[in-house]
Amino acid sequence: DQYAGGSHYTNGKKKEGDLVFYLQYHKDLQKYKEVFRYKSLKVYENKKVMERAFALKDYEVIKDTNKALEKLKEEKIDLRKKVILEKEPVYGGKPGSYNKESKVKILSYKPNSIEIKANLASRSIIVISDNYYPGWNAYIDSKKAPVNIANTSFRAVGINRGKHRLELKYEPTSFRNGLIISTSSLLLVLGFIFGPVVRKRYVK
Repeated sequence: DQYAGGSHYTNGKKKEGDLVFYLQYHKDLQKYKEVFRYKSLKVYENKKVMERAFALKDYEVIKDTNKALEKLKEEKIDLRKKVILEKEPVYGGKPGSYNKESKVKILSYKPNSIEIKANLASRSIIVISDNYYPGWNAYIDSKKAPVNIANTSFRAVGINRGKHRLELKYEPTSFRNGLIISTSSLLLVLGFIFGPVVRKRYVK
């Protein structure tokens, strides 16, 4: 579609022309399944889409975001087998027994929390295909663990082999500080209200 009067910017510099939107499609549709058709309109499902949460053993640490993006553009990199991390992973959870093969299952998915059950044959990186944002905390078997940045924008948590429960919670500092202030204020008010009553009882 085309909208007259739109502005076109390339690398921050204004260019001549209208704002135009083009509908594009992949020539190779082998990995797509047609799920809906209406006249000339077709809707396809990507059969090879990556899971929302999955485990990988192979990783590479690239601290510079621009260099990491260049690496991700390489056609030879298989993101189903390897993840690009911002920093060296720290593996949490006590190593333990496991079933035959590694498996990751999402038990609960909410906007501010995710609960995952992991059965890992070896220590692995659990990649969660959701945007990383400061304030997300990870807990492995109820113990806090660091959250890494995967593929420049996703979340990742290192976990030792065995059966573990991984929880990710959005707990921004502003919310935590607000909760502390609210709790302190409530205790202060209760002290003013009930303090005199307690003192009178002791006087009697």
